Amino acid sequence: MAIRSLDASSIHALTSGQVVTSLASAVKELLENSLDAGATSIDIRLLGAHGTAGFSVADNGSGIPASEYDVVAKKHYTSKLTSFDDLSTVRTFGFRGEALASVCALAEKVTITTAVESDAPLATVLELDNAGNVTDRSKRVARQRGTTVQAINLFNPLPVRRKLFVSTAKRDFPKLLSLLTAYALVPCTQENRGVRLNVTSSTDSGSNSKTTTHIRTSGQPSLSSAISTLWGGKQLNELSPLQLDFSVDLSPSKSALKRQRDAESSSYPIDVKVRGFISNPAMHGSGRAQADRQYFYINGRPCSPVKIQKIVSEVFRSLSPSSSASSASYPVVVADFILPTDCMDINVSPDKRTILFHGEDVLVNALRVRERARNPLPTLI
Repeated sequence: MAIRSLDASSIHALTSGQVVTSLASAVKELLENSLDAGATSIDIRLLGAHGTAGFSVADNGSGIPASEYDVVAKKHYTSKLTSFDDLSTVRTFGFRGEALASVCALAEKVTITTAVESDAPLATVLELDNAGNVTDRSKRVARQRGTTVQAINLFNPLPVRRKLFVSTAKRDFPKLLSLLTAYALVPCTQENRGVRLNVTSSTDSGSNSKTTTHIRTSGQPSLSSAISTLWGGKQLNELSPLQLDFSVDLSPSKSALKRQRDAESSSYPIDVKVRGFISNPAMHGSGRAQADRQYFYINGRPCSPVKIQKIVSEVFRSLSPSSSASSASYPVVVADFILPTDCMDINVSPDKRTILFHGEDVLVNALRVRERARNPLPTLI
């Protein structure tokens, strides 16, 4: 077969399947849109058994102006970047302009109900096709400022993936709630002066319809309040505040960032701050049997830094008198690493949870030095 260019529809379908790989990734993308829109209240509703019938994300953010209706679900249309160079300073959660376009491509039906401040309390309902085109915008409904996105039957255009999604939805549901918990902890307590997050699921079986609340936060800009709300006051009492400030010196041989900065300035080291909470190793039983309550962030963005997670757990075990017991070998930790934005690359994986940052090994070694010093928490971590 000769080499030839794929048609636009095939390209759209192929790339969308890489951005939205699960219900969790679809919901997360729209949650990030709401945070970027300045929302202080976000309601996520999962429809059917474990979200298999669809989901909606409703917020009180800025809303979508009428001038942007036709491009709001078009791939690579974004208000976050003007060029690739902006990635070095971007602080929004989204930036590629792929979320809504990908959800449209992979759902049976997508509707957006939105109102800007000047339109409220009247909102426009946009119906979109799989290509992200607005097929109808004639309907008006009552709504305050903000946006609601509803997607019905995710993966319906892909029969094999749809079948797998339905069959594994119950098993994968805890992963979805864990991901949303990550946003409830740091992003929802830092962004927009505090964000109330409410996550429910609804099953409709006639007279036996049921709504279950899975996550509900108060919207206070307080991490300790969020921890207490999500995990209880007892868990909060077993944690120590996490406050660590140090500098890492990146050698020219290991850092592209240093080579970049040499042309501009010879000043450098990079200042690192770590903020959050971690289990107090002096308290018996403060750890857990598995790492199910370990949440890491870089500049408030949830991520999965495997090396750092390993070091933090090793430090905890080395300081805990009961660390040999498997029932308490993993600390509960919520840690936000605050770094200069130009020290990292956030455009690595479709879900944006893989973040590469210059000098990662140096940072890991700095944590390891703290472990050897046997400094007590919270000054250690």
